[in-house]
Amino acid sequence: MDSSMTGHRVIMEERGRVEVTGVIDLLIFDENEIVLDTSQGILSIRGMDLHMSNLSLDKGQIALEGDIGEIFYDDSQKAAPKGKGGGLMNKLFKG
Repeated sequence: MDSSMTGHRVIMEERGRVEVTGVIDLLIFDENEIVLDTSQGILSIRGMDLHMSNLSLDKGQIALEGDIGEIFYDDSQKAAPKGKGGGLMNKLFKG
């Protein structure tokens, strides 16, 4: 985790925009679900027409827009151990 990363926060505006800090990796991304590995665990955001308006894994930040239906932490999912490259971004850039 980069030293410039801020603590973990989830800020939702009007069920149409979400900003998350403390993001370690982007695990799943499509228009109906986004799953993030955060400093506080696996965070799932579900809805319709979801898209990223900002992503900076170096800073641990993501901003999403769309019709947000639910946000929850999923303790049953475990992220890949650090350095194992299990996330979507690692697969895209190292695969």
